[in-house]
Amino acid sequence: MSDDQRKTEAGLALRHAMFGAAGAEDQVNNASDYMAPMQDIVTRICFGEGWQRPGFDRRMRSLLTLAMLMAMGRTHEIKIHTRGAIANGVTREELREALPARFPLLRHSADGRRDAGERGNPRRVGGRLMTDRIGFIGLGNMGAPMARNIAAKGFALTVYDVDPEVAAALASEIGATAAADVRALGAASDIVVTMLPTGAIVRDVVLQDGLADALSPGGLVVDMSSSVPTITRELGKELAERGHGLVDAPVSGAVPRARTGTLAIMAGCNDPALLERARPVLEAMGKQIFSTGGLGTGHAMKALNNYLAAAGFAAASEALILGERFGLDPRTALEIINVSTGRNFSTENTLPTEVIEARYASGFALALLAKDVGIAAQMSKDLGADLPLVAQTDRWWDAALQAAEGPQDHTTAFRHWRERAGAKD
Repeated sequence: MSDDQRKTEAGLALRHAMFGAAGAEDQVNNASDYMAPMQDIVTRICFGEGWQRPGFDRRMRSLLTLAMLMAMGRTHEIKIHTRGAIANGVTREELREALPARFPLLRHSADGRRDAGERGNPRRVGGRLMTDRIGFIGLGNMGAPMARNIAAKGFALTVYDVDPEVAAALASEIGATAAADVRALGAASDIVVTMLPTGAIVRDVVLQDGLADALSPGGLVVDMSSSVPTITRELGKELAERGHGLVDAPVSGAVPRARTGTLAIMAGCNDPALLERARPVLEAMGKQIFSTGGLGTGHAMKALNNYLAAAGFAAASEALILGERFGLDPRTALEIINVSTGRNFSTENTLPTEVIEARYASGFALALLAKDVGIAAQMSKDLGADLPLVAQTDRWWDAALQAAEGPQDHTTAFRHWRERAGAKD
């Protein structure tokens, strides 16, 4: 047996003695490709070498473990190690002194106000051992099918919606728990997914409605809404001050792919370990998960993608409107476009079914798409780019929104533009 193998076996045995299989073999065996090197370092070097030195009893090892995790900024792991430290003889007074003031909520474990029993029982999800309890806020057209897919994968799930009847009905359908309010959901969750209309609403839910205060120490918020990137970064700072993490993970694919669990997910965060922690939940909802970079980049990418989609829909609409004014049949025009270089997602999917057939029911609201285009246009201004096409697209969609009577599907913008161009039925 090599020296490294000996250290690995000794480190794994020590981890098992301190934390059980959930904190030892299960973490090592189920580590992702990204986390596997970290698990090797922790097992072989930290526990197998440094923590095995003569004179280091379990109490000292626990204190060193907490110091290492705090130095690495891995606040979401400190709670379980705090409980292990108590089991290894560290006093609650020592823990209160050891845990810095910038992680105030982590002191709950040291003070004994929250115990291990609050955490979900370990369960295997997609081949991984999961102990995180999941909360989901926002059960609209997108949120409801996404929550269904999370429940279908076996997660312990609590749901909340501003309409309590919607939450109760969905919870009954999928075997989840409906929370009475945001605070109740936070107290029952370790990871909370938000799928809400705007970033401002997300911020209010997290900070004003009490989600951040109710979350267990080291909680994680995964915002899958279409939010303003700058608001996301500000929210991330405020959550970090409370000892929680934030991942922005907006989606593309609309309602059909939300139902099938095949969404494309754009994830931004400042700590890659947070994305790895959220990955099993994201995989329940999406087929492709892209790491976009730092916090806010996921929301930036979402806005840019939706700007492209909106520009494509607007350009295709103009082509059909001009063609009709000249005497071309819109159906014939679309057939030709879709076997030519001008085709795009809207010409192939949205315009034939929603506009040509006059359904106007794609499931994506006009107000939401106009909001996303506005975010992209504001990015252009804030970055000093002042790009003309995104500015014009923003004005075009805003005009359609202002002309709409009440909530409308985004495809109804075609009718406004057609009327504005002087077309007649």
